[in-house]
Amino acid sequence: MALSFYEYPKTKEEIEKLETAIIQELVPVLNISKNPLNKFKSTLKQLRKNCATMARKNSDFKGQKIEEPAINKSPSKVNVFSKTGVIFIDNITKSDAKSRNIRITVDNKFLFPAELLGHPKTYPLNFSTGPKEFIATYRIGSKDGKSRSGVLKLGDDVYNDLLKIKAGTNLKIGKAVEDIYKIEKT
Repeated sequence: MALSFYEYPKTKEEIEKLETAIIQELVPVLNISKNPLNKFKSTLKQLRKNCATMARKNSDFKGQKIEEPAINKSPSKVNVFSKTGVIFIDNITKSDAKSRNIRITVDNKFLFPAELLGHPKTYPLNFSTGPKEFIATYRIGSKDGKSRSGVLKLGDDVYNDLLKIKAGTNLKIGKAVEDIYKIEKT
């Protein structure tokens, strides 16, 4: 990324208008405020929120009141997660709890194996929660080539007995080390 300055002898309104026109023409991926056509807007917003949360948790702002996002109010151990990302699951419905699914929405799919449109695939993934390690399955993709949420299956013993997931349960998932995901309730 590069940054340079150029003196442009116009009014603030004229500069704003020019900036908006340039953004609409070039559609820069990282611009989400003036770029309504940016197809990565929701993903970028979630990633920025994750980065802000990690920065707050890992900072040394001792004694300063820092307002946390509502999704991350409980004590957490962000330091056990790597910098590859942390996602927050707050969409568990009664139907999900009944079928023991965790839906990984489009905003959160970056943490898991990539989707190949038109080629559904199931991946075995190594997970841990507390001292327990287990293998979960992650299914992503559809035969019709449309992008969908992924589905994470933890197994009945982990879903019901260990994590006690019910409708409305909030979870945090991240990569603890290269090939192991960590999951915990928030």
